[in-house]
Amino acid sequence: STEGGVAFVFVAADPSRPCAKEILGRPNLGAQFPELKEFFVRQLGLARELSGDEGLDALRELRQRASSMELAEVLSTAVALAQGLAAVSASEGAAFQVVLRDAFERDALVAADVAPPSTDEPEGSRKVARSWLRLGDLVWEDLPPTSEPVRRASLSRVWPVTLKEFALRVLGVEVVDPQETRARLMRLTSAAASIDAECRPAADADDAASGQRHAIGIRSAMERLS
Repeated sequence: STEGGVAFVFVAADPSRPCAKEILGRPNLGAQFPELKEFFVRQLGLARELSGDEGLDALRELRQRASSMELAEVLSTAVALAQGLAAVSASEGAAFQVVLRDAFERDALVAADVAPPSTDEPEGSRKVARSWLRLGDLVWEDLPPTSEPVRRASLSRVWPVTLKEFALRVLGVEVVDPQETRARLMRLTSAAASIDAECRPAADADDAASGQRHAIGIRSAMERLS
């Protein structure tokens, strides 16, 4: 759609979150007027969603521009674009869903705020890249919850539950990864053991001091009685 020769798009994030003001070189009306989607679609004739190819290109463009944007804006815009792709996939059918899965497997198109994996994992284990991930880097469930994945990050920390069916059925993201869950549990167990070892000397010292004070109190009481 055009107005005065200027093309617009409408991609809106959650109203409480920022969204990119420009997408594919076009002003994004959804960034300023997220509540007016129906007006722009019906009155001005804007497409309800970007086309499938436009949505994928917009994610690739967002990834390239991400370093110059606020993290919250990147994450919310990436989710909004994914929601648009989910809507297109529902209408386009199986052929486009294959295209989508291939694109997400090949390119890192999922924006995620995850910390780099710890460096104490076995040599040769695959590490998760920070910020932009492929399907192979992802699993849906966050078990046990952590912002520091070992091998695969949890998509449920990034995408809303409304995108779960799209992630599992269309993109083929696994619900859980037993190896990832096991690695996280081992790391938690190791961390708990380290904390316990660090705290035990102090706890033992406190117990000894408490016992000594108790003995002095008993001795003092006996002296007063005698």
